[in-house]
Amino acid sequence: MDSYVTRQQVRGINRKLFANDIIYSDSSVDTLQQLIASIVQRYDPDDEIAGVPFILEIKENNLTEATFQNIMILNKDSVIIQINSAILAIPEKVDIIKKIKEAGYKVVVAINKEDKVFTLAKIFADIVKFDINALPENVFNDRNAFTCKKLASNVNTADD
Repeated sequence: MDSYVTRQQVRGINRKLFANDIIYSDSSVDTLQQLIASIVQRYDPDDEIAGVPFILEIKENNLTEATFQNIMILNKDSVIIQINSAILAIPEKVDIIKKIKEAGYKVVVAINKEDKVFTLAKIFADIVKFDINALPENVFNDRNAFTCKKLASNVNTADD
């Protein structure tokens, strides 16, 4: 299987650029380290798009104390950390996510249609990310389920 890294623009309803989502297939530590180094090298506070952060997914096997130390070199304004909600069931990973939040970083929690318990996602999420084609109905039937921002992926039409 070939590895890939892509950047997808994330826009608000008003079409304003909100962030750049980094999507990558290889979950190795080396790939994550290269992505972090690239974000550090690209950050320039005088650049026009410096206010547009990257959304960097930390996959379960890479959510370690060493990764936390590497994240700490990133400017809080240049990156938003994304995790999958399934990680919230692992106590050691939750401790690292707590440290990331305490350090002042924003966290995106990607939720899946199969997810049943969203209590921890509500606690940790600054932004909840979901696939528009696989909406977890039990979450969005309750308008107060998440008071944070919502990020829908795979939005292709105005109706979506």
